[in-house]
Amino acid sequence: MQFIIVLGVMASVLQADKFPITFNHIATEDGLSSNSVNAIIQDSDGFMWFGTRFGLNRYDGTQFRVYQHNPLNEDGLPGYEISALAEDEHSAIWDCERWE
Repeated sequence: MQFIIVLGVMASVLQADKFPITFNHIATEDGLSSNSVNAIIQDSDGFMWFGTRFGLNRYDGTQFRVYQHNPLNEDGLPGYEISALAEDEHSAIWDCERWE
């Protein structure tokens, strides 16, 4: 068992040499609705979704689209804060705290 884990780690390190992993810091200056993120998922289309205190944010790798609660839209987000995210079998994104 330990041998397999070591091989997996070594393969990951070797792949990182060929394809370096980079991390970019993204914040409100980049369009994120809050610097405090509660939930993150990647959907089946490759978009990254971030649940924050101030709405749901979709990131395509270059820019954000922010979805916020509108009390006049009964089909929209049920609240301002998004705590947990999931994608259903129809590729819809749900706030799991409110999904029943």
